[in-house]
Amino acid sequence: MAYVTVMEWEQVLLFRDGRLERVLGPGRHRYRATRDRLDPVDMRPRILTVAGQELLTADGVTLRVSVQLSWRVHDAKLFVTGAESAHQVIYAAVQEAIRNVVATVTLDDALADRGRLSVGQADVVAQRAASVGAEWWRSRPAT
Repeated sequence: MAYVTVMEWEQVLLFRDGRLERVLGPGRHRYRATRDRLDPVDMRPRILTVAGQELLTADGVTLRVSVQLSWRVHDAKLFVTGAESAHQVIYAAVQEAIRNVVATVTLDDALADRGRLSVGQADVVAQRAASVGAEWWRSRPAT
């Protein structure tokens, strides 16, 4: 037998013979080193930054947009098993959402109200994030 200490901010998925046996919460736990695999998941809030992208507005003007997104894991099992890389799923959802929003506004509208760039992306990102066990908190255009 071996022991693992799970920290307050994480959960550890214990896989036995390739199947999820249970999710370990904070504290000290025993496991079988020869049969078990441990997969730790950090549950603390994170910030994802999508670097500046050059996007076309509705009036054909190129606009450089970067986005910050605050998110956290809310379902460790789904985060590990829901996709090969949950981080990439969330990143791609933010990229797609901001592209779709920028394509619908004119340069004048975007400059007059930067917050408008956040409108419409929340639902898309929240759904994709939820599909991999994460929660979307907010995003701020950093144009």
